[in-house]
Amino acid sequence: MAKAKACRRVRMKKGGTRCMCPNRKGQMRFAKKSRC
Repeated sequence: MAKAKACRRVRMKKGGTRCMCPNRKGQMRFAKKSRC
């Protein structure tokens, strides 16, 4: 498992784009109101 150091854009299967950012625990979560 590679750790993510910064936020990045991820393509959704339904043709959408979301931002994934690591939280305090180091888990990846979707950030709706974040710039990527």
